[in-house]
Amino acid sequence: FDVSAMDISDYAVEYLKNWAEKENLEINAQVGDMLSLPYDDQSFDCVFTYHVISHTDAVGIRKIISEIERVLKPNGEAYLTFCSKESTEFAESWFPKLDENTLISQDEAEKGIPHYYADLNDLKELLTNFNIELIKHTEYCNLNRKSNRRERFYYVEARLK
Repeated sequence: FDVSAMDISDYAVEYLKNWAEKENLEINAQVGDMLSLPYDDQSFDCVFTYHVISHTDAVGIRKIISEIERVLKPNGEAYLTFCSKESTEFAESWFPKLDENTLISQDEAEKGIPHYYADLNDLKELLTNFNIELIKHTEYCNLNRKSNRRERFYYVEARLK
C-alpha cells in the first residue's frame, strides 16, 4: 500500500514517523488540518478515519466530509467513525453544547475539545454523496470506570458515488 497519514499534532506525526522507520515502513506522514486536507483532488482509493472527525462541530463535520469527498477517487472507499447520540454524555447532556449535535468535553483528557454526535438520520444526511455499505453501532463497556457511562460509536463503510 501507498500510505499517507496526517494529524494536527506535531508530536503525533513525529511519533508515527519514528515508529514507521523502526518498523521499516514507508508512510508519508505530515501535519495538517482535517478541515483543509493537504492532498490533491482524487488522490486516494481509500480514506480511513478512526475517532477523529468527530472532534468538530456541525459546520466542521460537513466541511470534513466535503474534504474527504474531494480527495477520494470516484468509487473510493471511506471507513469513518462517529460518536453516537446514544452515548451517555450526549443523551444526558451534562456538557456544554455548541449546537444541536456538538458538546464540549469536560473529561480530563479532552477537556475543551468539541465532539460531534450523530444518529442514523444525521449519517444519511452527511453521507448523501456516498453509497453506505455498512453501519455498525457499537457500545464500549469499561468495567474499570466508576461511572455507568455508555460510550457508543457508529462505524461506517461507504463508497463515493
